[in-house]
Amino acid sequence: MNVIITGGGTGGHVFPALSVAKIFKKNGHNVLYFGSIRGIEKTACQDHGIPCKCFPSEPFTSIRTFKGILARLSFIIATLMVLCHFIFRRPSLVFATGGYSSAPVLFAAWLLRIPLYLHEQNTIPGRTIQLFSQVAKHVFTTFHTTKKYMKHVPITRTGLPILPGISQGISQEISQEVSQEISQSNEPFCFTSKERKVRDIHANDTIHILITGGSQGAKAINTMILNSYHYIRSNIPKNIKMTHITGKNDYESCLKLMEICKIDPKHYHLISFADKPALYQLLSETDILIGRSGAGTLIDSALFGIPSILIPYPYSTGNHQIQNGIEFQDMGFTKIIHQEHLNQESLLENLNFWIENPLMYRAASSELMKWNPDHAAEKVYLNISQTLF
Repeated sequence: MNVIITGGGTGGHVFPALSVAKIFKKNGHNVLYFGSIRGIEKTACQDHGIPCKCFPSEPFTSIRTFKGILARLSFIIATLMVLCHFIFRRPSLVFATGGYSSAPVLFAAWLLRIPLYLHEQNTIPGRTIQLFSQVAKHVFTTFHTTKKYMKHVPITRTGLPILPGISQGISQEISQEVSQEISQSNEPFCFTSKERKVRDIHANDTIHILITGGSQGAKAINTMILNSYHYIRSNIPKNIKMTHITGKNDYESCLKLMEICKIDPKHYHLISFADKPALYQLLSETDILIGRSGAGTLIDSALFGIPSILIPYPYSTGNHQIQNGIEFQDMGFTKIIHQEHLNQESLLENLNFWIENPLMYRAASSELMKWNPDHAAEKVYLNISQTLF
């Protein structure tokens, strides 16, 4: 069976798609990833042994701008390229995780009446997923609440498919036997509650706090955290150690601000970027996570059972970051600070909430690890297999 996988050009779309691609490949199907030249798809596919075909594709902006005109021309060219491929080698299905680079692939597949299967990572569907869900055979979701936005199509909550390699980062939290088994495997794997430990914030004298704004960073969070460091440190009843992932664009300015604020690097580790193995190692040592509320951050929080403080990006499409955070907050997994209310007092108040409520902290950690269903990629594959044939 010929299977086309698409999604991009950001990691939030690409890596879940690759996880599903590896399952299809494992089961003997011919898999080809269609992506954008400007995205990360080509490099990511090479890293995971998935063949990739790239084409010009740009995010849609206003038609009145040069970028908007270029995006529409790229869409037409990409659609024609995909159509040519599909005509000469018709796929059995197309699986997409959304993003601008998946739009021409899905459009070409719809024109040729090729079955479409979609996965939405956030609570509120993105434009591409929302549009093509009208003609899809099935939609898979990460969040519980997504189904209320797409009532016209069969929906299954599978959770977010996770790529292999997690054991490199959390080997401390699972048995040596399980860690070795996963390290030797090239297949997607999702840890179960048997292989993880519920966190206890009072078990150690020092509380480890991880701050991240995503791969691109978050200037508002970066600046406020650094300016609030001494205030927070002097008003928390335990020792704290902070690791701050600034994003590459803000690293130099944050380094200067750290010097201005006279922050001791022994207690505050500033880094520009962490790849997945490095990030998972940091998460394995983290007691409280502070960051945006994109799907990737929330999945990391759930995977490692880390209660969090979320500061949703206020300009996310459809306010999906706010809705993502609300689902977590309603279940007692996080505390939300809206960006307009972000200050040293709100940061301290929410940090102390987790520190001063050990029973709520342990309950949140325990339930978090159950939130993302195990083996999501396998569930997607099985569902497609059952509905396609």
